Amino acid sequence: MKLCPQCSTPNDDDARFCAHCGAGTDEARPDPLIGRTVGGAYLLQELVGVGGMGRVYRAEQNMLGRTVAVKVIHPHLLGDDQTVARFYNEARAASRLNHPDSVSIIDFGRTEDGILYLVMEYLAGKDLAHILAEEGPLPFGRICRVARHVLSALGEAHALGVVHRDLKPENVICRTVRKGAEQIKVVDFGLAHIVGPGGTSITTPGLVCGTPDYMSPEQGKGETVDGRGDLYSVGVVLFEMLTDRLPYEDDTPTKVVFKHIHDPTPDPRETAPHRAIPDDLAEVCLKALRKKASERFQSADEMYEAVRKIEERLEAAKNASITTCPSCGGRNPAEQRFCGTCGARLTDRFTIPPSFRSIAPPPRTSLLPGPTETRLIGRRAELDRLIELRDQSERASLWVRVVGEAGVGKTRLMNELGQQLVADGDALAAAGPHPSGAIVPYWPIRQLMATLLDVDEPRMREIAESDAVGDPIARAGIAEVLDPKGLDGRRGKGRAEAVAVALAAAVRVAAGRSRSGRVGLFVDDLWRCDSLSARALALLTQRMPEGPLFLMTASQPRNDVEDTDESVRMTLRGLEETESVALLQDRPGPNELAVDREDDTAPAGRLRTPLFLEQLVALGVSELHEEGAPVRLADAVLARFERLDISARRLLQAIAVLGDSAPLEWVRELSRGSDMGSLDALRADGLVEVQGETILICHPFVRELVETSIPAEHRKELHTAALQVAAGHGAPLEVRAEHAWR
Repeated sequence: MKLCPQCSTPNDDDARFCAHCGAGTDEARPDPLIGRTVGGAYLLQELVGVGGMGRVYRAEQNMLGRTVAVKVIHPHLLGDDQTVARFYNEARAASRLNHPDSVSIIDFGRTEDGILYLVMEYLAGKDLAHILAEEGPLPFGRICRVARHVLSALGEAHALGVVHRDLKPENVICRTVRKGAEQIKVVDFGLAHIVGPGGTSITTPGLVCGTPDYMSPEQGKGETVDGRGDLYSVGVVLFEMLTDRLPYEDDTPTKVVFKHIHDPTPDPRETAPHRAIPDDLAEVCLKALRKKASERFQSADEMYEAVRKIEERLEAAKNASITTCPSCGGRNPAEQRFCGTCGARLTDRFTIPPSFRSIAPPPRTSLLPGPTETRLIGRRAELDRLIELRDQSERASLWVRVVGEAGVGKTRLMNELGQQLVADGDALAAAGPHPSGAIVPYWPIRQLMATLLDVDEPRMREIAESDAVGDPIARAGIAEVLDPKGLDGRRGKGRAEAVAVALAAAVRVAAGRSRSGRVGLFVDDLWRCDSLSARALALLTQRMPEGPLFLMTASQPRNDVEDTDESVRMTLRGLEETESVALLQDRPGPNELAVDREDDTAPAGRLRTPLFLEQLVALGVSELHEEGAPVRLADAVLARFERLDISARRLLQAIAVLGDSAPLEWVRELSRGSDMGSLDALRADGLVEVQGETILICHPFVRELVETSIPAEHRKELHTAALQVAAGHGAPLEVRAEHAWR
């Protein structure tokens, strides 16, 4: 695809003239934004659309590997500071929308060279304009369904004071998800207002904001537009879906606007008499198209209810004329005597075919010894090797660094090994990053030390202030863990050496209590912990060269620590084809991978992480290459999220803002209790787990993806509220700072 040198419209590579302005394309240049990273996180990969407001690119969000859409605003629309300020105001307002039927704006900003951009969830679907052009007037049931979803999105927006101002079929995206369901989303809320009074319309030059064909009378007059103006636009779209024509047509935009203001409203039943449009549906359309805003539906919710009742009536009438085959469950017209699918004789009795519910995998378990609920596939060799290394640690302390991408099974491998160590009589202490995700100094060391000494935090403070520990350096290390202050006279430098001495003393205490005399320390997600803890752990193995310490940490490849003489690196890879199929279909699989596990050149494209496969299981996918199934981890997680109702979405988002796990009381306060009724649904879907008074999200990657997918302004509001909750419960300063910064 190349851009026209005159108007910048994209054209096919073999086009000699621009399809938009007719200029020659011989001097056309490649799109300069392809391959560029904007906002420090979004790599633009492909131009997927050009509209009156800007160009839309498919992009990849670095770190998460998520596909997003980035809309770059046309530079000629934003020529002054006032317009740029209006862009930020409108984008900020639109990014507060958090609804299943509106496209989420997850980020927005301005590059150093002045390019304004919006980052949205990526939808691989068709807009309603394309669907109408390809399929013509739609069936009445589908029309109601599309209108209902649009009105649901508008209701949420209007409640937040956001008016769309440019609702039209091009701004309604429809896509088919698995098993034929249709998903409807409204895009570009409020953005037609960016240019503002006195400027040029984003959609049509020389007109007030909006598109003439769908513009309400008050909008055409340049008057103030509220939510009822959007409902007029819904009426136009509804008229078009019913009749395959617009209510007003003329040869110039100005004349079309004039007709919207002054001409009588056409009746869709008279415009398309061959369609036999139901009277109640036509009346809803006509009420939405009233000239005076005061005579229309007064809210999107009111119009939604009117459409919903019609849809229910149409569905009931449809079901009444359907007979279900008692043998195969096939649906047949009532007048048929035999089933068109299996040939069985049909009865007069209407039966409902059996429904099936996919069973989601259990959530990611905490790093504690105990029975696991899912089978472990493809890790026998790694487990045997780890047991062998554990045995070696009796003679010399050893640090094993397990490295792998998110979801490859590092935590699960630790859990399996931990159960074996406990069964063998080893002392075991496990730790990880702070549940909130904030970088809290020495947090994992504090967890390890408390477990090794079998004391709580108040008792640890007593030990640090007493002579219970004879070594003054060890006491200083315990004090440093509880209250990091650094060396006197050298502000900001932690006493990692003293902390290592204290941790070594705790290891020896635990070794003396254990049946085998061995101690295992497990630290999950070390790369998400503070650097002081990583330094103290590195020093620990040097402090205990004689053993009996077995230290195991987990990190991602790009965040792993440097190799040391005291450490061994073990790289985990995904599952190969036969193992992936075994996990999906819940049948026994081979214990060994078919590829060389130590070969860094192994074809990663053929390997799949267990976390990705678990998402497919939760989505009901049973075949590895099933048509329509997600092919990337982030897309699979988001597909699960899209299935949730709005209350469950909000609850999961609230939990994600609080961290990987959070006290139930905190979640209730942040969600204000209104969405807590959806907790059982999240648990049933395997997205969260409740342990006592704590709620955990199934995996840190899922938490991060959900949190970053919250619309930008709404995410900021949630973190502001979370700051108040955390402060009220005395959370560490670093946790409060994290919410304040976000």
